[in-house]
Amino acid sequence: MISMTHRLKKYAVPLSDLTRQCTNDPFDFNTTKDLAPLDEVIGQRRAVEAIHFGLTMKSPGYHIFITGFEGTGRNTITRDILTAVAKTRETPEDVCLVNNFDDPYCPRIMRLPTGSAVFFFRKMTQFIETLKLNLPKVFEEKPFLEKQKRFRESLTEVQDRIMSEVAADAKKHQIAIATTEKGYQAVPLKDGNPMSEEAFEKLDPTVRADMEKELIRVQQQMKEAVARIQKESKKCRKTTRNWSRKLPATCFLPKYRHCLRISMNGTLPGHFSELPEKT
Repeated sequence: MISMTHRLKKYAVPLSDLTRQCTNDPFDFNTTKDLAPLDEVIGQRRAVEAIHFGLTMKSPGYHIFITGFEGTGRNTITRDILTAVAKTRETPEDVCLVNNFDDPYCPRIMRLPTGSAVFFFRKMTQFIETLKLNLPKVFEEKPFLEKQKRFRESLTEVQDRIMSEVAADAKKHQIAIATTEKGYQAVPLKDGNPMSEEAFEKLDPTVRADMEKELIRVQQQMKEAVARIQKESKKCRKTTRNWSRKLPATCFLPKYRHCLRISMNGTLPGHFSELPEKT
């Protein structure tokens, strides 16, 4: 009986037949690193022409859309073409989109010297972190608290002056200003003391009628005084709020603006032109 090994021998391939050697070297290089890269795209003529055509469109509103199967080299081709074309054109400015506090859905465009946008981004990131750390401290320091106290004291003085004027006029007509849960109240006086309702009702009708007219007049004066106080209070709050908003700019931005100007070769982004120069 013939063994299986013996049967397979006739199908055996000699080792010499498993390799192919070039006896005459047809190449004039050692490795492919010695070769110059191709300056053209193989098999993508229409795609290349379309990209070049799109790059010549200088009017706004035009874009280039590139699609294709994975592994077809579309990213490499596009990048190489763009790199080659960019070398023939003027280097553009850096363009940044920054937050628009008036309209968050419409960011503002900031143009910076070429290559400075990355630096600007890093500086702004550092600046924001600095504000997070140091800004709360500004509103806890003695200068801020003292200024805030002066604002309150100034408002209190205005309130006292307005009410003192009303009280002085009322006193001339035997009327006092009392503070109740419902607010200020005009009260008739007798011998310098508040008069009870019973005593007021016992007054001579003519005297009582004159006193009622004066009470109504003083009450109207107090109403107008309260309106003036509210107006002054609103004005004081607005002044305090505006000053509080400007305080961070006064404390932090001048130094940061100077830093930006130096780092950007003397130029300054347009949106920073209104920042204060000095503290």
